[in-house]
Amino acid sequence: MSQPISDYAGRRAKSEKLRRSAISNFIRFVFDNPNLSAEAAEDYAAEYLSKPQEEQEAAILRYIEELKEVKTPGTTNRYSAIVCNWHKKNKIRFSDDFLDELKQILPPNYAVTEDEALTVDKIRSIVSHSDSLLRAFILVACSSGARIGEILSLKSDDIEYLEEYDVYSFRLSHKQTKGGKAHRYFISHEAMQAIRDFLKVRPQYVASSAVKSAKCLNRPTADNDCLFVMSSNAIRTKLENATKKAGLHSVDTESNRARIHPHSFRKFADTQFKEIIGVNLGNELIGHDEGLSKSYRRYDLRQLAEGYKKIEPHVTIQVPSDYVQYRTQIGGEVEKIKAILAANSLELAEMKQRLEYTETKLALVKRYGGQL
Repeated sequence: MSQPISDYAGRRAKSEKLRRSAISNFIRFVFDNPNLSAEAAEDYAAEYLSKPQEEQEAAILRYIEELKEVKTPGTTNRYSAIVCNWHKKNKIRFSDDFLDELKQILPPNYAVTEDEALTVDKIRSIVSHSDSLLRAFILVACSSGARIGEILSLKSDDIEYLEEYDVYSFRLSHKQTKGGKAHRYFISHEAMQAIRDFLKVRPQYVASSAVKSAKCLNRPTADNDCLFVMSSNAIRTKLENATKKAGLHSVDTESNRARIHPHSFRKFADTQFKEIIGVNLGNELIGHDEGLSKSYRRYDLRQLAEGYKKIEPHVTIQVPSDYVQYRTQIGGEVEKIKAILAANSLELAEMKQRLEYTETKLALVKRYGGQL
């Protein structure tokens, strides 16, 4: 029986363990099954190698993006090299487009910043020292989990209110997302109000010289319809100033980079999502690519919206969470009352008719002193 992983890993103890680990982790990622045994991974690897080359190339790129979020640059590059070499050993000839994109996404071997874990209180302090643009950006970021580039590509017309579920949402096209796939994010009521507040002063930002270098979908222009009309570097500068004012700014001694940066808000959302509603639905909401097996698991809009409503109190920053939960509770009670009234509307109408008929009889009795 073919053993694609073992055949490649070889027998040399020094390299065998690393190779086996890298390929097995890749297969577990592709099939979204972190609990695959070594034996099962061999079978899944054989199945994977039978897939079309374009699916394999897409899977590698997604895997590398995932590694970049959880591994050091050095480990990411080592694992990526092993995975790519494994494909070559299995007679896979990569396309030129894939090789070009691979060069662009592989990280340099620099030190990784030890991020500061954000809390609601810390974010609240940063927001209190932010202008309207940064405030809206932060509240969108920490309530949706969207990446900085995705948020900066967002247009105000992208946001919609889903009245049936009482949630706000925006759907980005494949051109706007990092993974190259359309994705729906949700934002809090608080974030939506911050956007409304920012829109009142947005023309001033568009007219300012600071916005002249703004980028929308990688097109440098200030005259565009992107909501935030600001470059990622400008956002980082604003955030650094706000964290300094809040007394939260610090720099990692190894990488010499700020420990609180725009991606920190996505990490905050990721933690909240998975703690409240679990890993699978959390990954779906935040836009973590789950590999080729994602096609076997679908969530409809109702499931996504209801899942997000459970999360919203925990990613609402300026309003105490118990207040948000109370609002949600009261809203639920109102809906129950509406349902009861709707269910009993026919009975109430019949009772009203009987009452009117009885009142008419009573009036006639009083008038004529007789009975009908």
